[in-house]
Amino acid sequence: MKSPTVYRHKIKVHFYPIHSEADKQGWCALRVTVRWHGETMHLRTGERVLPRKVGKKGELIMLWDEKTDRVTSQHPDYLNLNDRLNDWERDVLAAFDALWGAAPFQKISKEALHRYLFPETEKGPDPSAQTWRQVLEQWKEKNRHLAVDSLRKYDQMATMMESWRPALRPLQFNEDAAQDYLNHLLDQELSDAAIKVHFTGIRKCLERLGRPTDASWLQYSAKNAPQLDLEIAELRCLIAWKPTAAYLAEERDR
Repeated sequence: MKSPTVYRHKIKVHFYPIHSEADKQGWCALRVTVRWHGETMHLRTGERVLPRKVGKKGELIMLWDEKTDRVTSQHPDYLNLNDRLNDWERDVLAAFDALWGAAPFQKISKEALHRYLFPETEKGPDPSAQTWRQVLEQWKEKNRHLAVDSLRKYDQMATMMESWRPALRPLQFNEDAAQDYLNHLLDQELSDAAIKVHFTGIRKCLERLGRPTDASWLQYSAKNAPQLDLEIAELRCLIAWKPTAAYLAEERDR
């Protein structure tokens, strides 16, 4: 009679950049691979990393350390990004330890580990029914260490979506919808900078839902919008205005 397999208390967590999804600035999504008991699980971390950059003398500087699976101190988001990756690894190891403690030397299934890591997915809303606002709030929670202004600036996209096509969900967004939305923003006479923020917010939401975001129709760089300049009198009023909240002061200064 064949003896049952005895499994070891061993798991490996590995992060790696998805170079094939790098944007024009070189930033790309970061994926985590977990291996244990003959199982493999790939997950998107929701983070973006700059793996390398060109130095002042034209030399290539590596910012992603493959030995440590972390960014080096020369990376623009060095401390915050590494802290969030440490959180990811700690959560995975804690889930594995808890499942192992409940049944030592038994195989831990992929489904069991996934359920332990993401218990809300079983009782959470259907991703296809989630609104732009809901997905954006999830992204903001995962990236809560970013500056307040960075977290808030995409809210205008969610607000616009709610008034433009309230029934349109992020998972329904396609190339035709993107062109219609761009035309709508141009009809509103938004500046190029504002339109770019809208499309960046859209990409954040789609990435959060696991959809690719490198399609050309999801990028905005064309100079289509009217340039909105202030009159001298308007500029003087803006300088003299005394905001009642810190975020309003930030908007005025910008």
